[in-house]
Order: sequence, then C-alpha cells, then structure tokens
Amino acid sequence: AMGPPLLASLRRRVSRIRPGRVVRRLTAEEIRLYGAVLDAALARKVWLVQLPLLPGPYSGLTVARLVVVERTLPPGKPSALLAHELVHVRQFGEKGLVRFTVAYNRAFAVGLIRERNWSKAYRAIPAEVEARMETVRWAGQAMRDRRDDEGQPTDFL
Repeated sequence: AMGPPLLASLRRRVSRIRPGRVVRRLTAEEIRLYGAVLDAALARKVWLVQLPLLPGPYSGLTVARLVVVERTLPPGKPSALLAHELVHVRQFGEKGLVRFTVAYNRAFAVGLIRERNWSKAYRAIPAEVEARMETVRWAGQAMRDRRDDEGQPTDFL
C-alpha cells in the first residue's frame, strides 16, 4: 500500500512535470550532437519524455525508441544521460524489442543470482556496460568539439 511518505514523494515528482515540455522529438542539433552513438535515421524516430517518476536511483529508461528521463534536457545541451539512453535505442534497433528485452533481463537475473546485489547485477548487464563505455567515448569527443570562447570545455548535464 502507498503510505503518506510515498504518496507525498509521488506528488512532489508529479508537480515537477512541466506541461508542454513533457514529450518531444530530438532536434536537428541533437541528432548531429549524438551522431556518434545513434545514426540520424533512427534518431529522427526517437521520442523523448521528461517524467520525474522513475523508480529508485534511475535517471533514464529506454524502451525501443521511447526514452524517458527524470529531468528536463534542454535541446542542444550535451547530456551524458541522453547519450547513454540513445545507445540503448540503437541496441533495441539492432536486436529488436523481444531479443533485446530477453537478453537484458536474462543477464540481470543471472547477475542477481551470482552477485546477490541489485546494483552489481545491473552494472554487469552487457548492454549497460556497452552504453557506459560508448557514453564515455562520446563525452570525450563532445568535450573536444564543444568549447566556449576561451577554449574551455562546456558544461554537461
């Protein structure tokens, strides 16, 4: 049952949703910015949803071409979270919804049995390992590409 603290937390999260900015497509600038992790044809089919209701410590969730993130991601501002989730969009595209979902959940279940630790099992999922590695590679390139007027790297979300 949802007790008062859980209900209050849910109300706070729902109150952070900004009408009109909840669902959008990637902008042309974002499609270019994240081109190293997702090709433009698939990037144009992505739906980005800002919904501060994700469970536990998770900041993003991807199912096929639907990317759900907890916080607002201003268009054009580099985001390691969005890069990570777009790697998952590509993975879904490569394997298909059923094969990706089965492989992902199987790896998590095996890791959970082996490690007996939710966080370790999650971090060991091959799709997550790949997404983290590609995000680090993307961020390094994005930082080299995006500098301010003084030549300093721009901030990331």
